[in-house]
Amino acid sequence: MKHATYFFAFLFLTLFALPACDEEHEEEALLDLSCDDAIQLTISDTDTFSGIEYCPSRGTALRVEATECPEMEIPDILKCDTTEDYNDCNQNSDCTDGKNPGVCLNGDEGCYCIYPCTKDSDCHDDELCPCQTHYVEGNTSILATAAQCVPADCHTNADCPGGECAADPERCNCGGGVGIKGFHCRYPEAECGGADDCKNGSGCGDACTYNETNKYWLCTGTYDCDGD
Repeated sequence: MKHATYFFAFLFLTLFALPACDEEHEEEALLDLSCDDAIQLTISDTDTFSGIEYCPSRGTALRVEATECPEMEIPDILKCDTTEDYNDCNQNSDCTDGKNPGVCLNGDEGCYCIYPCTKDSDCHDDELCPCQTHYVEGNTSILATAAQCVPADCHTNADCPGGECAADPERCNCGGGVGIKGFHCRYPEAECGGADDCKNGSGCGDACTYNETNKYWLCTGTYDCDGD
C-alpha cells in the first residue's frame, strides 16, 4: 500500500507539477519584439516615409504603414528580350501572373518576372507593395527594397495582434546586400526576432528568416550572392 501511495504521488507530480514548470520555461523564452530605436526609412530620393521601419538593435525591418509609392523606373538595358528555353520569361509579355503587367528582368541565373506596383491593391491579396528604399550604415548596405509585389500574409503590424509584420530578408554574405523576399506575421513565440538573435560566433550575424513550409521564423545561415 505504501508503494502505491508513492506511485500516485509521483504520478500527481508528473501530470500536474511538471507542466507548470514547462509553462514557466516557455513564458521566459518569449521574444521581446519592441523596437524603441526604430528608424523610419524614406522612399528613395525623397523625404517621404516608405511605411517601413528598421530596428537596429534587433536587425529587422517592419511594415508599419501602407504607403503609396512612386512608379519604379526600370532601364531598358535590364529587361530581357530573348528566346532561350531555360529562362522563366523571355520578354515582358510572358509575365502574366500579376494583377498588372509584369517586367521580364535579366538576372544572374537567367530572366525572371517581377510585377512593379505603386500600392498594395496593385498586387494579389497575399502580396504587398513595399516602396523602394535603401538604408545604409557607414559603407554597408543594410536593407534595400523595390516597388514590386512580394508575398505577404500581413500588410502592417496591425494585421498581427500581439506581434509584428516583419520583412523576410534575402541576405548575402555577412549581412551585406539585404533584400526582402516578403512580409509575414511574427509573434513572441518565434525562434528569432531579427538577425541579432542569430549570431554564429564569427562576428557575422546569420539571418532570421521565414520558413514557408512550417510557417515559422527561425535562424538560417548566410549564403553568398550566387545562392550557394
